[in-house]
Amino acid sequence: MSLKNTEYITGIVVYTGHETKIQMNSAKGVYKQSTMMKTTNPLIAQVFVLQLLLSAAGGFIGAQWHSENLDNPYLLFHTPGADEDNPTKGATLPDDDFDTWQKIAGAWILICTNFVPISLLVTVEMVKFFQGIIM
Repeated sequence: MSLKNTEYITGIVVYTGHETKIQMNSAKGVYKQSTMMKTTNPLIAQVFVLQLLLSAAGGFIGAQWHSENLDNPYLLFHTPGADEDNPTKGATLPDDDFDTWQKIAGAWILICTNFVPISLLVTVEMVKFFQGIIM
């Protein structure tokens, strides 16, 4: 529809809808990834999950071993509440074995951080991800 033979026109826009020029041109851009990134991202996720599983298993086994060998006089575990003259006397695990498991699992996470051989790539991807969230 077009108006002809008029110098000006006054009007009011009631509803523009989603099919306006601005809305049609405001499509979100596609995030481009290289082939290497498409290949390494799932592999890094798998290695990270494997690292967490091994650390949890190591923490469980370590806490179990610690609780079984707490009274071993050769290991001399020193825990709060233990007698100074006889370190094994009165030495017990904390009420919650979960604390011991957390400490040992945390140590295993630090030990297993070398599993991810491409730590720089992981760091760059994390930075890109968080910058994308902020934007």
